[in-house]
Amino acid sequence: MAYGRPMKNKTRRVPVTVHIPVGMLDLIDDYVEKHSEETETAYSRSDFYNEAAVALLQSKGVDVDEDGSVTKA
Repeated sequence: MAYGRPMKNKTRRVPVTVHIPVGMLDLIDDYVEKHSEETETAYSRSDFYNEAAVALLQSKGVDVDEDGSVTKA
């Protein structure tokens, strides 16, 4: 028997702890709130971190899909 709510997109997700300065957290929270209001869609801090991780990895030459999976050539 499954407990809890089903995962979005059926991908494996795990909780992580991020140590970040309070000022940076405030900036991220402000951005997340503004993004949610402008797009009128649900957007969370977790969404921000996922997008940031994909963008950073892609800038470093790692071939990452938008869903976070690594593509192998």
